[in-house]
Amino acid sequence: LLPSGYQKIGDIIILSLNEELSGFYNEIGLAVLEICGARSVCVKTGGVTGELRKPQIKVITGSEDTEVCHFENGVYFCYVQLHRRRV
Repeated sequence: LLPSGYQKIGDIIILSLNEELSGFYNEIGLAVLEICGARSVCVKTGGVTGELRKPQIKVITGSEDTEVCHFENGVYFCYVQLHRRRV
């Protein structure tokens, strides 16, 4: 039942969690924030979509702002709003 995997994009963590843990998302997110020092902890809600390969995610703890830039393998990546917010 524990996370089957995760991604770290800048200071955002995206967890792969079993739906059975949905009642514990907040507690899991708080633990990850504390341990990893992330700004936001999200859970995958689907696959990766579109030409820009955006993951389908939902913020479970931390900042709702999922815009992030990071440097990896000599390339600077910027992800603008990884998930859609409710207005």
